Amino acid sequence: TLYSEVWVVDSHTIAGWQISAATGRRPKDVPVFFFAELDRDFEGVVCWSEGKIVRNSHPERISGKDAGLAVRFKTVEGEQITMKVAISFTSVENARANLLAEASDKDFDLVASEAACQWNEMLGRIDVTGGTHEQQVKFYTDLWHSLLGRHIVSDADGQYMDMTGDFPVIRRIPCGPDGHPLYAHHNFDAWWGSHWSLDILWGLVYPEIVDEFCNTMVDYYHNGGLIPRGPSAGNYTFVMIGDTAAPFIVSAFNKGIRGFDTLSAYEGLRKNAFKGGIRDHAGYEHGKDAHS
Repeated sequence: TLYSEVWVVDSHTIAGWQISAATGRRPKDVPVFFFAELDRDFEGVVCWSEGKIVRNSHPERISGKDAGLAVRFKTVEGEQITMKVAISFTSVENARANLLAEASDKDFDLVASEAACQWNEMLGRIDVTGGTHEQQVKFYTDLWHSLLGRHIVSDADGQYMDMTGDFPVIRRIPCGPDGHPLYAHHNFDAWWGSHWSLDILWGLVYPEIVDEFCNTMVDYYHNGGLIPRGPSAGNYTFVMIGDTAAPFIVSAFNKGIRGFDTLSAYEGLRKNAFKGGIRDHAGYEHGKDAHS
């Protein structure tokens, strides 16, 4: 973390942001914003910076390198305190809006129940019979693992941070007639080996996920001129070599998953195969300029 800032919004709410340093994969520093609500007032706060407690005239705000803020409570044995936290890659205001859109009227038990229902629906799309109980547990555990590489980085209203150019730009995913974004933006490492696994599995069982990933990659092409093979927080990474997005998008098209701009996808993939395209970029070439 290069820099962070945290402050007290009111007696039961804190907010803040940090800048995560560039890496050998991700060439640009990335801001992450948060908004957090507790279900009861806290008694006070403790601030620190660079590993040391900070005592100053503004104890309800702290900023600097490795800076943070802790809230203090007087509790009794067995007492539980619930905190709701939302993040955004665009702003603190959007982090708050994400919390209001997704969790404002929900308690812990409701969130846990909804999560269980969602996982049951996703895993229940494949019905396995036969074998031992242990084999069935292994199958559904592996199926669960196959769905964990989906990190949504767009806000509830469709805003997302585009880091493909010289300067960060906040953009927005188009919305449907209901006012909700048509898809979500996803962050993912790359498609290494996915032509043997996810390209097939997701296309058959989770076509809506494939569609969202294809839309994400086409947006990268519209914004930065290349379809990525492994984006990170709005950045191109050029991780590894080749063009592993090509079999993923082609597999989607061949399965009839075409809820994305297929002509732009073809145009971008064709460009990737020539000089200046994604295949023209060496793996980890950002490393020489990035922070370690």
